[in-house]
Amino acid sequence: MAKIPLVPIITVVIVAASGLAAFLNYNLRAGSAGSRSNFPFGANKTDRLAELINQCDGYLRSQEWAKAVEVMNKAIEINGSESLLVKRGDIYMQWQKHEPAIADFSQAIKLNHENDKALLDRASCYYATRSYQLAMADYQTIIAMKKSAYLKEAMLGQVLCHYSLGEYGLAIHQCRGLLKNNPKYLKAIEVLANCQLRQGSYLDAIDTYTSGLRLDHDAGDFYFGRSSAYFKNQMPEKALADLQKATACSPSNIEYHLKCATIAKALGKNELVKAEAESVLKLSKDNKEALALLQASN
Repeated sequence: MAKIPLVPIITVVIVAASGLAAFLNYNLRAGSAGSRSNFPFGANKTDRLAELINQCDGYLRSQEWAKAVEVMNKAIEINGSESLLVKRGDIYMQWQKHEPAIADFSQAIKLNHENDKALLDRASCYYATRSYQLAMADYQTIIAMKKSAYLKEAMLGQVLCHYSLGEYGLAIHQCRGLLKNNPKYLKAIEVLANCQLRQGSYLDAIDTYTSGLRLDHDAGDFYFGRSSAYFKNQMPEKALADLQKATACSPSNIEYHLKCATIAKALGKNELVKAEAESVLKLSKDNKEALALLQASN
C-alpha cells in the first residue's frame, strides 16, 4: 500500500519564500517600495534584518537548523512580524521540533487570525504529533475562509486526519468531494486509493491507483499501492509487475525492493529475489531481511 507520511505531503514549507521577500512585501503594504522611510524601524535596522535573513537562508540550504534558528531569533528581536514568526516556525518544523514550531505559528495567528500559511503549518505540526482534532480545527478554519490559497491543501489535510483515525468511509466521502473540483490532484487520488485498500475494496483501489498512473506514469507510490491491491485480490503476477515498475521509478527505495523480493520468492522467481536483495544490500549493507532473502535464493 502506498504510504501515508506522518507529516502530510500537503504541508507547505516555504522557508526561503517566507524570508526577506515576504517580510519586505509585508512591511511595504502602506507605502512606496522605493522609499526606505516607509519602514517602521529605519534604514539601519532594515539593512541588518536583510543581512540576517540572507544568513539564515544560507544555513537553511546546508540544513544547519540550530544556526538558522539562532539567526532568526536576532531577526525577530528587530521585528517580530508574523512573516518572520512563520519563517522560524517552518525551520523548527523542518528540524522536527514541533512544539516550538506550534508556538511560533500560534503567535503569528494571534497577530493575524487570517494567516492561512500559519494555520496550515500549525495543522501539519498537530498532525505530526497525532493531535488530529486540533489539526482538523485549523484545517476547518482555512476552509471557512473560502478564498484561501491553501483551500485544497486544507481539505486534503482533513481527509488525512480521518484516514489516520481509521475513519475510511468519511475520508473517502470527503476525498471524492475534493476530487470533484480538483480531478487531477494526485495526492488526493493516492489517499482515496489507500482508503479503498484499507476498506478491502481492492478492485476500486486498483481502478483509483490506475487513474493516478494515467496522470503520472512515474509515480512509484501508485505502482506500489496498486501492487498491494493486486496481491490482496489474489493476483500475485500483476503485483510483482507493479513492484518492478515501482523499483524502476524509485531505485533507492529499500521498501520497494524488499517487497518485490518477497513476492518474487512466493512465486519461486529466485533470480529476481537475488537481484532485489542485492539491490537492497548496495543501499544498506547490513539489512537483515535482504541478507535472509539472498541466502534463501541460493
